[in-house]
Amino acid sequence: MKKKELITQLIRQDLKYHKLVNGLTQLGFEDDGTYQLDNHDIISQLMGLPKESMSDTWNELYHSFMQDANQVDFQQLDGEIDLIAAKCYKMLKSMVKIEQRMSLNS
Repeated sequence: MKKKELITQLIRQDLKYHKLVNGLTQLGFEDDGTYQLDNHDIISQLMGLPKESMSDTWNELYHSFMQDANQVDFQQLDGEIDLIAAKCYKMLKSMVKIEQRMSLNS
């Protein structure tokens, strides 16, 4: 499996996880973050952006896609999740390039 496919697969799984957790929260079940997957840390490292170099903007972008998945109806999630995951990957990869350039210039 290529790195891009692996990262996209991790994003897809995280999207599903966030959709599930959001649904459970709406039903009154809360874990206070105990069961967070923190896939964004792994994904950033796979993309060449170490955790300590990850900006708030990168995190906000990642989590905005998790919120996008929460807006998709459960019956449509399977059809939409691949599109959301691909768009997320593309945007994050662009952000990594920007952040790497900025670190070279500072």
